Amino acid sequence: MNELTFEDFSKLKKEEQLNKLKEEYKNNKTNEGELKICNLLAVHQLSKKQLNLIFQADRMFFSTNVRKFLDICEEKFNNDLPITFSQNEIKDISVISLLGSVVEINASEDMLVEYLNLVILEWARNKFEELRTVPTTESALERMNSMIKAIEGTVSSTKYYNISDDIMSMFEYYDNATKVMKSGIKSFDDWFLLEPTDVLLLGGQSGTGKTAFSLQLVDGLVNNGNRGIFFSLEMNNIQMYRRLIAMKGSINISKLMTSESFSNLSKTEYNKFNEAVGKIKTYGDRLVMCYEAQSLMDIISITKKENSKKKLDFIVVDYVQLVSHKAASEVQRITEISLELKRLAKELGIVVIGLSQLSRKKTDGTDMTALKGSSQLENDASQILILKSEFEDEEEQDTDDLKSIVANVNKNRNGRVGKYRMMFNKPMQKFIDTEGRK
Repeated sequence: MNELTFEDFSKLKKEEQLNKLKEEYKNNKTNEGELKICNLLAVHQLSKKQLNLIFQADRMFFSTNVRKFLDICEEKFNNDLPITFSQNEIKDISVISLLGSVVEINASEDMLVEYLNLVILEWARNKFEELRTVPTTESALERMNSMIKAIEGTVSSTKYYNISDDIMSMFEYYDNATKVMKSGIKSFDDWFLLEPTDVLLLGGQSGTGKTAFSLQLVDGLVNNGNRGIFFSLEMNNIQMYRRLIAMKGSINISKLMTSESFSNLSKTEYNKFNEAVGKIKTYGDRLVMCYEAQSLMDIISITKKENSKKKLDFIVVDYVQLVSHKAASEVQRITEISLELKRLAKELGIVVIGLSQLSRKKTDGTDMTALKGSSQLENDASQILILKSEFEDEEEQDTDDLKSIVANVNKNRNGRVGKYRMMFNKPMQKFIDTEGRK
């Protein structure tokens, strides 16, 4: 954190002027994006990538005082100096006032691109306000065209770097313990390395426990400190909570189906029920459940809204083929859904876990070409895991409660492909590891 605080400057002779300017900054809501960016520069230790992104932004979109501050920071950056400030270093009273304001603001490094885009939006909004005073339509159109040209090719979410600088990010990658998401399911974690921007597709025919597996996966991710959203397009909240409670409490799900069966729980089972509910409550805001989103736009807007509140690590879509989206054909619909979910993963730096139906035309059902709807699904996925019952005949199962499931790892960007086995305890809605890699 920098040495500079507003208190450092409160003893200046121009204290009254300083306080006045400070209040102007605080009350000027149109400068929110600028102030957030200045806060990041003043009180955060930004990476070279982040600093490059700020300094590449066109200064025309920033107010005069912020431009001065950016110039000072960029000069330090270009000279390989830390972006810190001593009390007597800055002489411009307006920049001093700006710094005194921004140290009190909360800003997140993860939102840098959004702040930069907000600066442009605020600039455009002010320009549109100016258009109201333009006397003729021709003049207004001319100014509008100038605005469009000014915005084109400026700050966006597209980042670019000189490789001589960017190659050093490898040290940051290892030094900062880059987030690798662990599920707590040993067999899964042995095979998969989930990282931000990954798209994991989980496929399987009906009855192989796709939703149960995804809930167990989410439980592990959340317990390991990750935050996400579960979009359930097939089940309501009660149906989902039954499965979660059965899994967390090791309670036969059949006893949670009705009020009558619930009233017949033994004392031990009832205690397990309460313990399971208590464990689920500890998720806090790390897991958001959504049952009403149906369209692709719903999923995208809700995800972005939650991410703006607090950084997300993953979302689950159960399941992809149920997402509504207007398109000329079914193949095109799934193609566009797949492309947009991949784009969302990259834009927000999250893992997207999509559950997928399999095409009944594929008799084997273990190949990734069996994913229903479009080959774009397999193209966009970083990892593909397809669950299949080991025995086609239910009578060949080991017991009535346990089902042997073969997990087919058909695509794995960060590892190997192959298969492993698990047992699915259907009454308890839980998968049990039986072996590691094969």
